[in-house]
Amino acid sequence: MSQLNVNIVRSLYDAFDSHDMDGVLEHVDGDVQVFATEGLPWSGVYSGHAGVEEFIRAVEEHVQLTIETDELIDSGESVAQIGRTVGESYATGEHFDLREIHIWRLRNGKIVRFQNYVDTQEQRRILGLPPEEGPLDSIDPGSREPFWS
Repeated sequence: MSQLNVNIVRSLYDAFDSHDMDGVLEHVDGDVQVFATEGLPWSGVYSGHAGVEEFIRAVEEHVQLTIETDELIDSGESVAQIGRTVGESYATGEHFDLREIHIWRLRNGKIVRFQNYVDTQEQRRILGLPPEEGPLDSIDPGSREPFWS
């Protein structure tokens, strides 16, 4: 079953690269959940087929991109994709080539969950957005206890 899951994810990427929304949705469960990286204009949780379409439209409002897959890793019900997001920011005209990871969960031959991970600070810079302060940015490094004592 897991090689089938890898093939389903590969087919979804092919449909995405061809701008074939019907082909994308063919591989997605009607109750799918999309968890988009925090700190970006398209961040958030999207649900169902309408949510997938909304997520893709939100991304495409800001960037033109392709996904380059270096590796698909079979993990039973999940498939991890390691690759690169390559494209151009509409706001700045800057080209980018960012490492990213996608985690896909499948059930009964359909994608039920998607989560992506990218270098948010670098993506924000490319989009012309100010840096976003994260939870660790406000910690004074001198105030931390050493890990090894």
